[in-house]
Amino acid sequence: MILTERGEVRIEDLAIGDMVVTISGEAKPIKWIGRRSYTGRFITGNRAVLPIVVRAGALAPDIPARDLWVSPRHAMLLDGVFVPAELLVNAQTIVQAEAVDQVDYFHLEFEAHEVILAEGAPAESYVEYDNRHGFHNAHEFAALYPEDTRPSFGYCLPLAEPGMPELAVIRARLFERAATLGQSATADTATVAA
Repeated sequence: MILTERGEVRIEDLAIGDMVVTISGEAKPIKWIGRRSYTGRFITGNRAVLPIVVRAGALAPDIPARDLWVSPRHAMLLDGVFVPAELLVNAQTIVQAEAVDQVDYFHLEFEAHEVILAEGAPAESYVEYDNRHGFHNAHEFAALYPEDTRPSFGYCLPLAEPGMPELAVIRARLFERAATLGQSATADTATVAA
């Protein structure tokens, strides 16, 4: 569920031009929606594609409001930095799916990189970095915006990488949050995505 001017809307029901509320409170129009789909058989064991599940309440009380499924490289905004979901996996409240029948990814693009609310959690919008060709409907963007010659654009906030001190602080807090939710950490789970 994505927060829009008309309330929360299922991402698959959004369309180009719909006004999505950004973290600043300002609504911005969707410029394009990239789509990718994979059958489970095709992605079995493929950690680069299998979705990450951020359980309800894993980030903070009621954040996300419901389980949030994102692609591994999709970044969540935590402590002023974007953190790819794959770096948040803790084998307790944030896990990577082992198998799926099918996964459909939707990527919302705006005129610039934005922070939107997905299931109430701050998440990044699509950022173009020469990967548009990986979408099943990439041709649609070229047809809609033949004059769009913008170079790939950057993140609107810093992107966390393995080994960053900020990431260690965030991960420690998420383990504390998991304990608050009744999960217990072990040495094995503490090193899953370090």
